[in-house]
Amino acid sequence: MLTKAILAAGVALTATAASAVTITLDDFTTQFEVGSVAGPLVTDGAAVTSDAQVVGSGATRTGTLEVTGNGSPGTNFASLTSTGGQIQLSQDSSVDGQFTLTYNIGSILFDAYNTMSNPEDLGTLDVFVSNSDGNPRTLSLSLNGVVQDTTASAQFIDGSASFPAETQSLSFDPDELTGSDVFVFSFNPFENTDWTATFLEFNIEEVPPPPPTDVPAPAALGLLGMGLAGVGFSRRRRKTA
Repeated sequence: MLTKAILAAGVALTATAASAVTITLDDFTTQFEVGSVAGPLVTDGAAVTSDAQVVGSGATRTGTLEVTGNGSPGTNFASLTSTGGQIQLSQDSSVDGQFTLTYNIGSILFDAYNTMSNPEDLGTLDVFVSNSDGNPRTLSLSLNGVVQDTTASAQFIDGSASFPAETQSLSFDPDELTGSDVFVFSFNPFENTDWTATFLEFNIEEVPPPPPTDVPAPAALGLLGMGLAGVGFSRRRRKTA
């Protein structure tokens, strides 16, 4: 019974140790501001950049929206909104825009990463997408000026049972964290694309420890010792006879 209790305690400790670092980078409840005026970023061509703002994680965010192609400038626009728990890109017909979100996170992730005992080789920035049309789009992530990952998608998403919301993940190398870290999330869609996400989240998993090895109970060891001693005594008696 004592051995079983010890083993159970070991399993419990193992389960506790196998944890992860999870930090919500941006829940998109903070509106963009340009010149201290809150509202969406809107353009028909040249890049427009928001003021630097502190978001819920403590990171400082700036957003930039740019239109690289427009069949009807002055009439058709692209807009990027961050409010009410979601970020939304909307583009009029024949408008081809892209946006970047730059986050100066300082040591937020670095400090959490250094508390881990055995982290995985790669972490992820998870993008929770709630709505998108089927147009091609490319997501990319850089850390301190170095591109970490790029992924492309053309999946239709509307949050329904038929086309459910999905998580798109971009990986990064936590060993490149310095404590003065800047992440840049870029979104480059096809023209006339509509896209909505609910939040960005960092995840670094802990490597699971090996399963515990069964240890024989003390009573079983005692019986085994007595058995071996009995075998030895029996052999000596046979030799004497």
